[in-house]
Amino acid sequence: MSKLKEMNQQEFEALKKYVSSCSQSELTEIQNSMEEVSTGELVLNFSEKNSEKNSEIKSDPFEKCFSESRRRFLKWMGVSGLSGIIFILKPSTAQAFLGFMARMGIQKVSAATNYVDDVFSTYLYTGNGATQTITNGIDLAGKGGLVWIKDREQAQPHQLWDTQRGATKYLNTNNTGVSDTNNGGVTAFNSNGFSIGAAGVINSNLIKFASWTFRKTPKFFDIVTYTGDGSTVKTMSHNLGVPPGMIIIKRLDSTGAWGVWHNVFDNPGDDRTIWLNETKAANNNLATGFFRHTGQTALTNTFQVYMNGANTSYQSNAAGATYVAYLFAHDPSSNGIIQCGNYTGNGSTNGPEIAIGWEPQYVMIKASSGAASWTMFDNMRGIATGGNDYFLSANESTEESNNDYISLRPTGFQLTNAGAARV
Repeated sequence: MSKLKEMNQQEFEALKKYVSSCSQSELTEIQNSMEEVSTGELVLNFSEKNSEKNSEIKSDPFEKCFSESRRRFLKWMGVSGLSGIIFILKPSTAQAFLGFMARMGIQKVSAATNYVDDVFSTYLYTGNGATQTITNGIDLAGKGGLVWIKDREQAQPHQLWDTQRGATKYLNTNNTGVSDTNNGGVTAFNSNGFSIGAAGVINSNLIKFASWTFRKTPKFFDIVTYTGDGSTVKTMSHNLGVPPGMIIIKRLDSTGAWGVWHNVFDNPGDDRTIWLNETKAANNNLATGFFRHTGQTALTNTFQVYMNGANTSYQSNAAGATYVAYLFAHDPSSNGIIQCGNYTGNGSTNGPEIAIGWEPQYVMIKASSGAASWTMFDNMRGIATGGNDYFLSANESTEESNNDYISLRPTGFQLTNAGAARV
């Protein structure tokens, strides 16, 4: 008999490593086993029934379709004693696998196409109180990017480390502190992940941590560091190649709020900014002109900030001040992998369904019209349909909690909580 199994992230990473060692004929066998489903899922059908595609392996598919190395791999996956296996890959993983197979020569793809597993990772790990290397498949050494880490079990600050500022330099999203150094933090950006030291805030022994890695690449994510010049409008280049959907800016050399521009604010007369380290609603009374609002979504290669009032905690272009800007793309095209949008709640457990065309791996939500915390979800920590979802708050140091807030859908997600201010 065959075993039906939904592939998890660890198994997917193992599958990619295995596929990388396959011969061209073995890759063809894998291609023959692939079947896309209308829901966006991918079926890898290594079963006896599927062997009808190749008469040479029909009589004994498990022995002849699979090499010895492949049988060892399947045994590791818990398939020993079966005549085959049918893997189910959820939509986001399916897209990543199709892209991976394309790069192995199975089909032609555009060089400009991004695949999620190359540029984004949610990686969960347990601290060891010493040093360890996190292997998540993201090339930070060659391409650059951002690593965001949070202790899931203790009240510890969010830690952001990026390749522009360099290893050991961190920021905390839940406070206004300067860019500081921790030699026991992220110690290296590697070609397949990153290395960490013994700092308890990201590697306390036996404590569970979550990490999110964003790689710099067009149509997804970019990092820009700059020095303010005090001018009314400052224009800077970015490499997204598409309009930004969200921009987060933090002053580095002095304390300052985390200013956030979002494409929902890109309307005539809408000078609102929202703050990553605060719960308050989007407003324009603290820092009118922190960003150039109207027209930002038309800028595919640049973005603009304004010099604003005397409140130095809410400035983005003070003369001589240093800043970092994290730019997230908005790409609603058919092969896009990131979107930034908005919705209006209805106060029902059958809330709005947000359609983006695929099932997301990561969702961040902030109420713009009222005071509420930022809420971060991902499919590795768990987003349960009809159950509690694990979440963290970017503006809080509190440990992980859970509640029934959202459910994933094949083409997006749906709000499922009737009274929560945060969603």
